[in-house]
Amino acid sequence: MLAERLAGDLEAQREYAAVRREELAARMAAHGDRAARLGSLLTEELEPRGKRIRPALLLGAYRVFSGGKTPPPPVQALAHALETFHAFVLVHDDVIDGSDRRRDRPTLHRRLEQEADLPSAEAGSIAIVLGNILHGHAIDTLARAGFPGEALAGFLADFAAVTVDTGTGEALELESLPRPLREVSRAEIERIYELKTSRYTVELPLWFGARAAGAPESVRPALHALAITVGEAFQLENDLHEATLQGEAFLARAYDFQAGVKTLFLRLLLERLPRAGREELEALLSHSPWGREELEYWHRLLAGSGLVPELRERIGEQFRQARGAITADSRLNAAQREGLGALTDYLAAHRQHSEAPLTPPPTPAVSPGKTPAG
Repeated sequence: MLAERLAGDLEAQREYAAVRREELAARMAAHGDRAARLGSLLTEELEPRGKRIRPALLLGAYRVFSGGKTPPPPVQALAHALETFHAFVLVHDDVIDGSDRRRDRPTLHRRLEQEADLPSAEAGSIAIVLGNILHGHAIDTLARAGFPGEALAGFLADFAAVTVDTGTGEALELESLPRPLREVSRAEIERIYELKTSRYTVELPLWFGARAAGAPESVRPALHALAITVGEAFQLENDLHEATLQGEAFLARAYDFQAGVKTLFLRLLLERLPRAGREELEALLSHSPWGREELEYWHRLLAGSGLVPELRERIGEQFRQARGAITADSRLNAAQREGLGALTDYLAAHRQHSEAPLTPPPTPAVSPGKTPAG
């Protein structure tokens, strides 16, 4: 029942977002033809092409905590603000990672190169500034949502706090790039995941939806606990997708691996390898960019570790544990437990990476050989 209503809510959110995209494009176009062209490229980043997890969780939480009411325009504004913030984060991430594609099309900085005929460095710099405009548009959407003063102040304060947390998580991840994997603890990586994924992907949407419905502050710890568990599982799913990309797809799109990001996937792999294997993995990760030799060794290492199927089961188990914890949480009433359990199921069903096939391909057989560092 909730899933059916959520489909209608997301369609209404799509219509609301289209109006706000036009307003942003018009605001930029007022500054001349060149600004209009940049605005056209920028607003394409707000087209609903991804999983739209954050609007779904926010709108669903509003239904759960309002007793099933249809989300009104101010709540649609909250959902659009969070999805706009997500677009801002992705634009900056793509520049940082040097990503070529996002959701089956060129990233914004690549489109600036191709369609605006800009050199790579200038395109990257302009993309960062355009991303900042998206952040401003998100704040503007919140400010104009129509909430009374005290409620609006609370939403803005929470939004600002999560902006700081997300930026801190990203900064900590970048700061760890030059460090050897063995020196970056599992706890550090889990903290980064909490800051840059769990907080704004799960906790803030749930809290915004609940708060807009009139839920008290006392329910927030339950939402935080849920977000920590499923947020890590959600990020692990993304790590797993990238780690298991095949052939040319890995070389072209495994941006975190190419950049040396210390993922939880890599840390778990390091912990299970024997000493010689750990040294080989560290040596492999020091190669940049990877070629076919490194790629073949990587597939051999994964196949021999047995980690991939174990992590697939672990991800599913984390969602099951999260649902079980919600159904037993005394801070929530029965209807809220049931509704949040349904939203946990929704997130589990939509946890796959946006570019992942529905069924993951098997790891191909590769010929034996030595590590590229050997």
